[in-house]
Amino acid sequence: SSINRYAIDTTGKITQSDQILSGVTQISTQNTTANSDTYFVGGRFGAVVTREAETIGFITKDMNDFIVMNRFSPDRTKLVSIIENNASTRLEINDVSKLPLITRITSYEIPTVSYSDVIVEEDIIYVMGVTSSGQAQTFILKYPF
Repeated sequence: SSINRYAIDTTGKITQSDQILSGVTQISTQNTTANSDTYFVGGRFGAVVTREAETIGFITKDMNDFIVMNRFSPDRTKLVSIIENNASTRLEINDVSKLPLITRITSYEIPTVSYSDVIVEEDIIYVMGVTSSGQAQTFILKYPF
């Protein structure tokens, strides 16, 4: 419901803080990042970042997209992402085997609800979530990989 804003001096000390009513719901980002031995993928546009903190690409650059979650395939050659775009949500699979080249393989329209996790196996993607209207219900969706 609000954002904490800080002013920090050149020594890293907080010099001022205040709260701003955001009017925007921001999801928790603790579960949204994919990582491997070589790359991290996270942030609003799915930035692909090396262990040396070099950004080498983005899963999306659409200003209306917001990546909710990223997960690598077991062999780390593909990336599965849940992407919200205004009133629609999609599950997108991208080939990341030839980074910095990122190639969309397929995309599925999925329900616009709250998602808690994605598990990628060899041939199935499990998407876990919860409905938020009426009486909440947990569900698992299965998609071919």
